[in-house]
Amino acid sequence: MFETILKQVQSAYAGEDYATLRKLTTPEAMSYLAEELSDNATKGLKNEVSDVSLVQGDVAESWREDNDDYATVAMRYESIDVLRERATGRVVEETRTG
Repeated sequence: MFETILKQVQSAYAGEDYATLRKLTTPEAMSYLAEELSDNATKGLKNEVSDVSLVQGDVAESWREDNDDYATVAMRYESIDVLRERATGRVVEETRTG
């Protein structure tokens, strides 16, 4: 389950899909992600994330607000994270985790 959500969040982030990010994250996390996406766009950059794979996930805490369930999970995962110029597609930065 954690890997599925992780992949969905990474895909929504790379696709700049704010609606999906809002559904999958807390308001605090969404605020951080939206700010990061906005900063990238202002700089003419786009983030791409691929080959996402959960290595380990441990629940640190969980809670319920109204009808929504939340959990804080410490995750170790692998991915390829590429930052590109929007105009040219040139790779500005590439990070491989794992």
